[in-house]
Amino acid sequence: MKYYFYILSLFMCIGLNAQLQKLGELSTGKMEYKTSILDANKNVTGYILYFNKGLTADESMITYEYIILDKSLNQLANADFVLPFHKKLEYRLADNHFSEGNLYTNYRVYHAGKKKYLGYMHVALDAKNKTVIDTQFIRDFEVTPKPTGKELGKERNVFTYDTFDRLVTKGEGKNIFHVYTHNTTTVTFENKIKELGIFNTNSDLVYQYKLEREGFFNMKESFVLDIKDGKLLSSKIVLKMKGLKAVTEVDSIYVKDLNAKKNVLKINHHLETLDKGMPQGYWGQFLDDKIVITTSLVDAAFNMRGFRRTVYDDKGAKLVDQTIQFKEALATLGFGSKKFEDGFRLNLVEVFNFNDFSSVILLEKKKLRMDRFGNNKSKTEDYILIHLNEKSEVLGHYVLEKSKIGQGYDRFLFAQSDVENNALIIYYEDLDLGLLKVKSRNLVVNKFSHGQLTQEKIPYKTENNYLQFNNAKFGHILITAYDEKEIPVSMRLERINL
Repeated sequence: MKYYFYILSLFMCIGLNAQLQKLGELSTGKMEYKTSILDANKNVTGYILYFNKGLTADESMITYEYIILDKSLNQLANADFVLPFHKKLEYRLADNHFSEGNLYTNYRVYHAGKKKYLGYMHVALDAKNKTVIDTQFIRDFEVTPKPTGKELGKERNVFTYDTFDRLVTKGEGKNIFHVYTHNTTTVTFENKIKELGIFNTNSDLVYQYKLEREGFFNMKESFVLDIKDGKLLSSKIVLKMKGLKAVTEVDSIYVKDLNAKKNVLKINHHLETLDKGMPQGYWGQFLDDKIVITTSLVDAAFNMRGFRRTVYDDKGAKLVDQTIQFKEALATLGFGSKKFEDGFRLNLVEVFNFNDFSSVILLEKKKLRMDRFGNNKSKTEDYILIHLNEKSEVLGHYVLEKSKIGQGYDRFLFAQSDVENNALIIYYEDLDLGLLKVKSRNLVVNKFSHGQLTQEKIPYKTENNYLQFNNAKFGHILITAYDEKEIPVSMRLERINL
């Protein structure tokens, strides 16, 4: 998602040695996308830029150029690749993944005329040798190698834009897998799925399952949590209605060896007492030789009441199991009071696990608002951190931005974590809205380290240029400048001093 800012001057107390790349000097094409290269700990280690260079001479293909930059914006590699052209086709970048010199790029393919979604185009590229490994069209768990534009243009059985299919590439080295999902029609949690297929780099379907809904009120859901060393971490939940009450019938965690195509571990993740809440969203990862699971818990009206954090060893034995209730952990913020219940809701935004198994939970506090037509106009007022030790005991909570009077609101941008040094930096935009224009804007930078929170508001004025803030290596931000026609002209890396 793009955040464009009209900027005359940016008053920042940031590093003196910012790196700069002028995009017009990198390629003759038009830059369409830029993404970050992330390591296993989700730290930015570089960037990938995609440029559209136009049609080939016979007009059968579109030529694209990718450019790989390191985390300091130095160019590492570049090469061209092509995608089938048809006047009815439209490509939108959905996901990419870089591992050991190979770049895997996934495009969503649309029927431009009918405004309908067709499927995914997957391109595997060898950046070291500047060659194309493979090009595939993936749709309904079927793979078509090297499709032509004419073949795709004839596609008539199209999906609507609200089809939440996803294709993402995960893994490292020889354990690269492409995860294709049919998601649920709700976007509350993007990783909810009802049908899953996982392909290896040979296009073999190594894993597939489908979750069927049993009746209107009964619900089956699954979450893909992590893939590491060829192993898939996933969860499955089945909720059934008994009278007027929803009961969790199944709540299990699975580990599957994708190369051997078999389950190697199943964990019964049921809460011992159901009065603590129903599980709804799952966040999980392999951490060393252990499994860390965080589960959001909701009441009968699906309002979040707390969360559960569990650590299992590689045999499935429970090492840590703590349920955190907001009425206790956030009592000083008024959670549980009538005023809070009538006006606010909490959502879990992200979970940050550190190498010593302590963690930070990022919550979003939203003020409930409806316009006179019944449309939801809820806005974010606060971000809240809950700090847990290695035993998942609450060490404290911290409000990043207290509620304001007026038309202000906050917009979460991104977060950076240093898992070895227990540090976290959270960036969001703070706006004060007037009747006709924005009164003021701030880039809010929050650094949390070993229980200490430091916050800096960086104001910027709004006049001429477009700027876009993106994630960068820890303690830095990437700023892309656009001209008046919204064409990117430069990228600049700045260091935050906190």
